Amino acid sequence: QTGVAVSSKHAQPYEIKAGQAPPPPPATWDAAGYGGAEGESQGILSILTLIKDDIVSDISKADSDEAEAKASFDKEKGELEAAVTAAKAAISQYEGEQATQDQTVVDKTGERATETTALEGTMKQIEALKPGCDYFLVNYIARAHKRQVEMDGLRKAKAILQGGKFA
Repeated sequence: QTGVAVSSKHAQPYEIKAGQAPPPPPATWDAAGYGGAEGESQGILSILTLIKDDIVSDISKADSDEAEAKASFDKEKGELEAAVTAAKAAISQYEGEQATQDQTVVDKTGERATETTALEGTMKQIEALKPGCDYFLVNYIARAHKRQVEMDGLRKAKAILQGGKFA
């Protein structure tokens, strides 16, 4: 017949054979080695004390982490507020410079308009004088020739008055 081996933490392994009853369980309270539940009455209290200590430790760690996080937050917030203040100052300065440049543009536009008006007046004067210039340009050769003839005539007249003869 086949037997099944069974083992327990406390007892020696034993074999059960088919068709037979298992051996009786080992003695517990009656045995000389049994001393009862020692330290078990302190078990739940020690567990609760351990839990309490863990909670107190967790609370103190959370408080210190919170204080550290708040200090870090305050430092970062201060740095960011300083950066925002600097950025606002820079924006204000740039807006002032932009206003100055805009005023310069307006002034230069006014000066340009004035100078354009003066230039247009000068161009109108030049256009008004152009027919006279064209007259001299077109008639210069003819006038130079007439002037040469006139000068020759005046020299001849002077020579005649001084007693010269011309054939």
